[in-house]
Amino acid sequence: MIVSSLTRLVSADDFSSVFNFKKRYFGKFIICFYRPNNLQFSRFGFIVSKKINKKAVRRNYMKRVLKELLRESSHHPCLDIVIQVKKEFFNHHFLLIQAEINEFLEKHV
Repeated sequence: MIVSSLTRLVSADDFSSVFNFKKRYFGKFIICFYRPNNLQFSRFGFIVSKKINKKAVRRNYMKRVLKELLRESSHHPCLDIVIQVKKEFFNHHFLLIQAEINEFLEKHV
């Protein structure tokens, strides 16, 4: 089964199971929590807290950038992945964020 768009982690149980697996990748701007799943595709969840930026517009921008970078990447391992933003990023940080996402996916493909 090939899924063209990103499949989301929705329930709190899904997020909790990823956190409890305790596998992480640390970057300058993001932390990726991950665990293998038994599905034929990856599922993603995004966390951008109000501590990062109080404005929902900025938090949603960061989520959109992350979703687009994951959508552009060609290979996704069969993982459940939660990406947490740990530092606010802007337009001029795009290449750094892209490098972090690609490094994470290359390590776990």
